[in-house]
Amino acid sequence: MRTALALAFLAVLAADPAPAAPTEPYALRKDSEFEYGCFGPCACPVLIRSGVYGEFHLALRGSEGSFTVYDVTDVSWFVPQAEGTIPVTGFGEYRIGGEVAIQEQLTLSLRVGNHDPRVYDSGLRAKTVPFPAIEIDIAAHSAVCFDTVFAVRAGPATVDGNTLSDSRFGIRAIQPNPMLAGAVIDFALLNAATTTLSVFDVRGQRRATLIDRWLDAGPYRIPWDGIGEEGRPLPAGVYWFELVAGGRRDVQRAVKLQPGSPDRIPFSP
Repeated sequence: MRTALALAFLAVLAADPAPAAPTEPYALRKDSEFEYGCFGPCACPVLIRSGVYGEFHLALRGSEGSFTVYDVTDVSWFVPQAEGTIPVTGFGEYRIGGEVAIQEQLTLSLRVGNHDPRVYDSGLRAKTVPFPAIEIDIAAHSAVCFDTVFAVRAGPATVDGNTLSDSRFGIRAIQPNPMLAGAVIDFALLNAATTTLSVFDVRGQRRATLIDRWLDAGPYRIPWDGIGEEGRPLPAGVYWFELVAGGRRDVQRAVKLQPGSPDRIPFSP
């Protein structure tokens, strides 16, 4: 039944399009997440959890009963992993409305990496934040047992004067997290600037300096081998990664495990 609905959904979206409506760029916030693994009621841990960043566009399609329907286009997301960043592309629709309470639904056809496109659907849910913000989870199998889930936390890229480029500054992901030895840090700069990327322990002591130089604007991926400034591997514990550039600052938390802890497996839906 779900396969038939997915095929019908794709067929509708592939039909001759109506005249193009103006689109509004949306940016994923830093609390957006990608999860792949076991969910309730199955009793096993989530195998992969990481950040996801990127953008998409929203264009008003029209009304369907008590709902306002938007086309979602130009999905361009990225899921950082230790093995490399996984691109996510696709399209779909977003609807909001209801006769009694405000509800919303996000349905996207997404290609994750080099895998075939799949339909990710939130189902019809009560809206928890005022529009135009969107906070909703979409899943391939309703987030039951083994599944892939995107926690979409997004808003217009022009809200409060922030441009789409503004939303790209900061540490996007630290993978893996928790880490066994080292990690890969993904971050982006809005403008060219003298940039420092440092690692601090819970006492606020700087334990490693990964970058301290002038960098151009754009995305960066920096590997770290887990070695501190003394030339020895840092012990297990909680660490804070601080990015400072052009008067901006971002801090993200990561955990370093004891050697011998189980590692994560690569994503393969």
